Amino acid sequence: MRASIPEDILDTIVEKIYLDLEIHILEKKYMDAETQRKDEEHIKFLNTVLSSVRKKRKETGEFLKGKDVKIFDVVELDDMFVEYPYAQKTNGASKEGSQRFWKAGLKYRLTRRINERLTRGVEEVDK
Repeated sequence: MRASIPEDILDTIVEKIYLDLEIHILEKKYMDAETQRKDEEHIKFLNTVLSSVRKKRKETGEFLKGKDVKIFDVVELDDMFVEYPYAQKTNGASKEGSQRFWKAGLKYRLTRRINERLTRGVEEVDK
């Protein structure tokens, strides 16, 4: 179900969801690199990428907070779909909606985004 809110806010909601998931994956990669004692350059690179994604997530979160948008915890619908409910407060009322994702599509897009960040570098991807 989609709330009647502007497209730029909806796009930002989706971007924040992806950024949250990217951070989770990158943190796991960073922790794995530390425990496996990989070379220091690789660990520093992962830390730089992680910092960049966190910065972008913070900016996205501040934008949504300024628009009084709240994204709630993920809801598993079944084996194939997940849903992220959200709400926006407007003039004492609340517009509620949800963003539904196909798990396989979500995983595919996240893999592409992470690989792009790790291969092209931080500066090129964030432009």
